[in-house]
Amino acid sequence: MITNDIDIKVNGLTQSESETVIGSIIELLRQFNFLDLRRFKDIVICGDVNEEIISMTRDQNKTTKNLYPKHSHVYAKVITVLEDNNINIILILNKEFSLSLVKSIHCSMSYRDSLHVFHHELSHIHDFNKKIDVFREKILNGKYEGVHLITYPLAEKCWSEYIANFMASSSTHRSSFPTLIAEKLAVLVNEIPEVISTDIMVYKSNKNRTDRMEECQLQIENVLKTASYLLGYMHGLNLSLAEISDKVDFEISKSTFKDTWEIMNYELTSIRDIYPNGWEKIRVYENLAACFENYYKVFGIILKQDEKCNLYFELL
Repeated sequence: MITNDIDIKVNGLTQSESETVIGSIIELLRQFNFLDLRRFKDIVICGDVNEEIISMTRDQNKTTKNLYPKHSHVYAKVITVLEDNNINIILILNKEFSLSLVKSIHCSMSYRDSLHVFHHELSHIHDFNKKIDVFREKILNGKYEGVHLITYPLAEKCWSEYIANFMASSSTHRSSFPTLIAEKLAVLVNEIPEVISTDIMVYKSNKNRTDRMEECQLQIENVLKTASYLLGYMHGLNLSLAEISDKVDFEISKSTFKDTWEIMNYELTSIRDIYPNGWEKIRVYENLAACFENYYKVFGIILKQDEKCNLYFELL
């Protein structure tokens, strides 16, 4: 079915469920028509979001810039697909999650929470369009080298989650998603020093265990992305961390993450202040990427590159 040039494809639902879900999605798209939804071509409803992404991008004529590691319980993802020198945006929804977007159907996730998640995903589409307008050639042809192979894509991901939550904050409230994300961040920042220390010891004893360094990268990325989610809520709702959770505010203040948290707060605000019209004139992710490089150093991991710009790690 086509609505506003968006093709909605449904797999795994009955005919009746499909019609109901499509009707609800069409109505939601009308409600959020103030967002920039250019290049938004398809909505795909499926049983497993990650498997659908893999299936869609097996075609050699299509590549995606947004294929993330597989995780369980993925409700939705926005991907940008490069096809014939065009950049198309696709929203992939889990079929159970799509049912929760219907007011009359009772699911494990409430309609209000589902609406917020949908709002967040459409905000990603809005942001992708703004970035494509500015960085189209970089997206199509550019690549990072050396240390930037880690820090710049990470800065891009963190910005993306930050601005999506900032824009979607109007559809949530302080005691819901912001509190959950704050509590998750407190757990992560308290656990990560020991987790990474163990991974590094394993790697030092056996340099073939490169999987342990990859796990360190995932752990660090998880902390930084979670912090970006939370800062997006804080700035969008105009709340301090203490107003969301005194306990989490205290936990962050005494953790190894404190300095990184304060720099991220400042840098993400600075990037947003010139978004998107000022982006052409500066390297918008540069300071955020440098902040992330320094966060690696907190754990004794130095990001290095040789004369050929090959990335490697040096451990203190």
